[in-house]
Amino acid sequence: KFAHVYRIPVFGSSQKSFGQSLHVTFQRILEQHLERARVVQTSLFDAPNRKESMPSGTFCVTDEEAWQIFQDAWIDEWYKDQYEQEKMFQAGKQAVKVFCEECRGQVPDVLELEKEFVLVLGSHSMKGKIDRVDKLSNGHVAILDYKTGHKRTTLELEDKEQLYLYQLAMEHRGFVVDRLAYLYVLDHETVEVDPMTEEKREAFVERITDRMDELLGSDFSPKPDAVSCRYCDFRSICEFRKV
Repeated sequence: KFAHVYRIPVFGSSQKSFGQSLHVTFQRILEQHLERARVVQTSLFDAPNRKESMPSGTFCVTDEEAWQIFQDAWIDEWYKDQYEQEKMFQAGKQAVKVFCEECRGQVPDVLELEKEFVLVLGSHSMKGKIDRVDKLSNGHVAILDYKTGHKRTTLELEDKEQLYLYQLAMEHRGFVVDRLAYLYVLDHETVEVDPMTEEKREAFVERITDRMDELLGSDFSPKPDAVSCRYCDFRSICEFRKV
């Protein structure tokens, strides 16, 4: 309500700066890989004696190139001091290194990056953007979302809703979703979420539709908790805050 009805402006934050830096870095790394992979693939149909520096099936970005992409994408704003910025910069550098190592270990077959969508549910609609969609060997797809915070020990239903919305968006476009996953880039861990079955999908759509109805009716019942309130942009003016 504060953000979208009252439209109260907010300051930036170090978490947002860091998250944006890594999201842009991963996007540009994979875009460069895809561009070079297409060139290699095209060259297979050229002269038979032509030699390629990067054979087909290779991850086509070096560590040095990835490091430069990260440096160019780095946002140095909103950190409380130089120590915090340097600490997060080094954490980001390590995250990029591990990301490239994993891409070399299993070269991703990327279908889409930062794909915007409009999801229509009955009389409602919402906009969103998916970090990454990979093609699977069976022709289905995997949806991957980067998380620049630390891994949660357990994922509650609400923690999975973001991926469930992405699943609906891709299914509405005619894709079959076989995999959903959060990639926690600081902890270098992947947390899998089971895609919705038909029964769960119907219940989820009903729950989201009801929530949209509540929003239209300006029903913004507060649901504070210590973790959410800690990172909320409006914690200083919210009477329901728990921090």
